[in-house]
Amino acid sequence: MILRDQDMRNRAITVIIIIAIFLLAFFRMNTRFDRLSRYPYQDKRARELINEYLDDDAVNYIIEYAIEPNYFIDLIEAPGFNIYHVEYYRTLEREITYLTKNEIVAFAEETLTYENGQETAMSLLSAYSANEILFWMRNGDPYYPQAELVDVPDSLAVVLNDQNTIANRIPLGLVDISEAGFEEGIQVRTEMVNDLTHMCDLLGSVYGGSCGGMNIENGYVSYNDLEKAYQAGETAAAPGHNEHQTGLAIDVSFNDVGGSSEDKTAWLLENIEQFGFIRRVYANEPYIHLRYCGKANIDRVKKG
Repeated sequence: MILRDQDMRNRAITVIIIIAIFLLAFFRMNTRFDRLSRYPYQDKRARELINEYLDDDAVNYIIEYAIEPNYFIDLIEAPGFNIYHVEYYRTLEREITYLTKNEIVAFAEETLTYENGQETAMSLLSAYSANEILFWMRNGDPYYPQAELVDVPDSLAVVLNDQNTIANRIPLGLVDISEAGFEEGIQVRTEMVNDLTHMCDLLGSVYGGSCGGMNIENGYVSYNDLEKAYQAGETAAAPGHNEHQTGLAIDVSFNDVGGSSEDKTAWLLENIEQFGFIRRVYANEPYIHLRYCGKANIDRVKKG
């Protein structure tokens, strides 16, 4: 009986020793296991970064599809990096050359949180900046929720109304109004300058003085400034829907030097279309609001 008990204890001890050896061997094998043993690319630094930033599923993914490190390794340290979105990152890099790699990844990952975000972003990149696209995705249109973002915001024929918006778009080609002979401090689109200069020259020839006594009161106004003005009741058109935000609108007034302001206004309204301008009338607008669209676009913009 004593021998049998001793024999059982010996067997138990043997089993425990075998289990301990097995566990130790498993632990040592696991700590030495190379997740990248099947990965054919041997660049030491790339493998270090892969081991640091990618989980097992991501590692298996790059192994299964034999994805070269050069395709993603320069992005791997960017916050929010996702190996499954690298193709999107690379497409964005080709389209948005002004963003850093961290900004590319951040932009991509945020746009992907919205429904059809990638498709929307790619469709807008030719006309809007990355920040403008994110603004639109985050906020939509707070004034007219049904409004759509216009496809070509810098077109001379762009029409803004309750259905069309440019969101917080900053137009391209803004120049100081001094290029048309006025005092500096107001910006307009460069496309307007030549026709505005010619109009001023003709006004001056009719009424004398600089531009016949016409003053430019407003030109380009930013989204943020329009938001303040709109909330204060100082403008009828909401930000994103206001022509001043396009840089294609100016507010003008006249003095009475060389003729009455009424006569000058009448002359202006009779002649503006030959210079590519039309008049818009808004409630509470203290000045004459002129919209530049170029002669070829007058009928289209009028209808809008």
